Amino acid sequence: MSEVMQRKDRINGAIAALDASRFAAELRGWLEATAYMRALTKLEKGAATPLGVVPRLTDADLKDAVTTSVAEDAIFAFCLAAALQQQSAALSALEAEITQRFGADFPGAAELARTVRPAEDDKNLEEVVGQIIKAMREGKALDAADVWNAGLRLLERVRTSNFSAELMPILARWMRAQWAFIIVHQRFNLARPRFTVPDVENVLAVEADDQAFVAALLLAGGGALDASFDPAYRTHLEALAKRA
Repeated sequence: MSEVMQRKDRINGAIAALDASRFAAELRGWLEATAYMRALTKLEKGAATPLGVVPRLTDADLKDAVTTSVAEDAIFAFCLAAALQQQSAALSALEAEITQRFGADFPGAAELARTVRPAEDDKNLEEVVGQIIKAMREGKALDAADVWNAGLRLLERVRTSNFSAELMPILARWMRAQWAFIIVHQRFNLARPRFTVPDVENVLAVEADDQAFVAALLLAGGGALDASFDPAYRTHLEALAKRA
């Protein structure tokens, strides 16, 4: 378990530093660590999996569907962290570094492709997130509605990631900066700004960059945009916005 945690710390560090070379070097170790943890879960259910050192994955193992999914999630984490911090050079370096280490058919290649050529599918969360990262990567100007929609989709995707704890503060800081700009420079795009902007300002006054902040800002921003969304989802956001 100590080795597994060390591997998680190392890939976390690569994402935090947006170091593509370091990320590529640590990716296999992270995939092996997660495969080992899955094997331990099976062992607890009675499968004959020996305890011991974290085993090395073969090239064939890297093509396993579950391992591919874990790789896609790690690549998503790196890409989103880079996009939110406007570090497009790190995104460009990532593909070259991973390809050099694993070859063109590297684990998680589909996720990286989504940030360059996402499908025009507004019902598939992965593709929508790919469209958002692509827009950020290309420096596309976002209006208030774009920011709100991006925040909504990214919150849901980040919540499912193995790197949620690392990504949520980065997403929160990005949303904080975007809405601080919007209420000053794009107020004309907001509905009843005299009444709705104070709600946004109250959320921005909270210093914590966490999931509760993101959810609260989405609720306040939704009010400022007269956004209509499912009552059940509003209740979901309200629950996320609560702090103990």
